[in-house]
Amino acid sequence: MPGVSVIIPAYNAADYIGEAVESILAQNYQDLEIIVVDDGSEDGTADTLKRFPMVRLVKIPHSGIAAARNTGISLAGGELIAFVDADDRWKKDKLELQLRYLQLHPEKAMVLTRYRNFTDLPEKSLSKEQKELLGREVGRLMVTALIRRELFDSYGLFDPSLVYSEDTEWMIRVDLRRPDAMYKLDDFLYERRIHNRNITLTHDNISLEMMRPLYAKALLNLRKEEKK
Repeated sequence: MPGVSVIIPAYNAADYIGEAVESILAQNYQDLEIIVVDDGSEDGTADTLKRFPMVRLVKIPHSGIAAARNTGISLAGGELIAFVDADDRWKKDKLELQLRYLQLHPEKAMVLTRYRNFTDLPEKSLSKEQKELLGREVGRLMVTALIRRELFDSYGLFDPSLVYSEDTEWMIRVDLRRPDAMYKLDDFLYERRIHNRNITLTHDNISLEMMRPLYAKALLNLRKEEKK
């Protein structure tokens, strides 16, 4: 069984997913599996992955990022789970440093990292929103995390009814039950690509008004898990 299962949800990601996979294969730590969940892509995403025979490709009808991640988790063989958005990249020592931290701190169940935004777009074509996003870093970006499977076993998977902020809602569940479970490294180990189709262009900032229903949803989902 692999030490780490790396899950990539992909929807029409042919332009970038090759770089995402290459950044995983370049990791200093290599006891891993890569699972790509093709969320009903209509471009050449699957064809792009043919040059990576070590990648496990699973196709599902278009269902959204939460369902795609959940599918990957259900297929994962590792006790540690990591995610990569199909348009992003890892630094080569990402898993190595995160694993070292978890080995030294067995009481922690999830370790995040810092990240940098980047773009391939020419500067003159960038919108105001894209320029602002390039210079912004949120406190916790779930996709940077390395997560012990026990958190999903205890608090459930991502909520597929949420079109976005499904990762924020899931982290709220963990905060409510295990507030000391997470730690964030002060290393820039994740690279988030800014382009013309980022969902973060419209949903990166979560207001207080948006957080209230997410907390309510998190409590509801926790109660459902605790009744199982």
